[in-house]
Amino acid sequence: VLDGIFKGLDIKDSRIALVSMGKFQEMDNPRTEVLFRGISDE
Repeated sequence: VLDGIFKGLDIKDSRIALVSMGKFQEMDNPRTEVLFRGISDE
């Protein structure tokens, strides 16, 4: 599942996304997609 989310990102961005996603999940925040879009745009 994560492979599909991180497709096109380099390893560094993937690690940042993983950490950020973990924090978002802890807060039970449904806006994870927005976070990934922000990382991808950079």
